[in-house]
Amino acid sequence: IRLRTQMIQRAQPDNSVQQSCTMVQEEIERLNGIVEQLLYFARPLKLNRENFDVVALLRECVESRMPLLRTAAIDLRLQTADTEIVIRADRLKLRQVVDNLLSNALDAVGTAGKVELRARSDNGFVVVECQDNGYGLTEEARRRLFDPFFTTRSVGTGLGLSIAYEIVRAHEGTIAVTPAESKGTVASLRFPVSHG
Repeated sequence: IRLRTQMIQRAQPDNSVQQSCTMVQEEIERLNGIVEQLLYFARPLKLNRENFDVVALLRECVESRMPLLRTAAIDLRLQTADTEIVIRADRLKLRQVVDNLLSNALDAVGTAGKVELRARSDNGFVVVECQDNGYGLTEEARRRLFDPFFTTRSVGTGLGLSIAYEIVRAHEGTIAVTPAESKGTVASLRFPVSHG
């Protein structure tokens, strides 16, 4: 479909044809993303483990969001007592998990609020927490949070946290989402520092 659309786009200079072809290609990309997400459940998860600094990874995640937050009244912070926490894991997949948690937290606070990303060492484990002061979750939503296709958003596939759960499990870690003490939610990840 993509190839045929590209051929039509090259052959037809008409502006409306160009716009239609661009829309078709964008839809193809969206559908490819959904298929890729579904494949997490259809085949074993392959990890490319390497040693890396979790604090640096979290800093990258926070810094990559800053340009999007300039117009919003959202306070996004990284808090860590350690300057470096080295872990042996799949860096790209853990980045995907953290990005998903940040995306959910930022969505929960809307255009104003606070999101805090924290990391610490804990007896051979690394603990990463993402806390927001957003609208929180109902008890039913917390029970179903990791179910494929479950979402509290009006957009999205409902696969983000299901995939995050699979990635964390493949690393022999745990993921939990609990109410924050005052308001909002805390998502917690716990991984062995060194494995394999």
